[in-house]
Amino acid sequence: MGLLAASDPPAVVPSRAPLGRLVHAGLGDWLALALHPLPVWAYIAYFNRGQFQGVIDLATATQYRTPKAEESLLWRGWARYRLGDLSGAVEGFQAALAINPNYLDAQYALEYVGVR
Repeated sequence: MGLLAASDPPAVVPSRAPLGRLVHAGLGDWLALALHPLPVWAYIAYFNRGQFQGVIDLATATQYRTPKAEESLLWRGWARYRLGDLSGAVEGFQAALAINPNYLDAQYALEYVGVR
């Protein structure tokens, strides 16, 4: 995206998805979040407050109810990344891609952490 130096961890998860562009641009945040099918607002709230274990817990609970929710795996990966667990982050990103090989946010996440 060009907003962060390669060595800077993201303060807000970079995204190429339409929702991500809206949230990061600050345009229509509430509308975009309200229309999104998953409780993304909860992940964003925990993540942006630095409550990374909360993100992990929410993602784990979501996976229990909805095992194919690739977005929860992505968020869990970002939370693990911010906690310094690179292997856990990569595991989450790759698990999201195993569910949806075309998931651009997971592909980007792997590129961001230097795996792809």
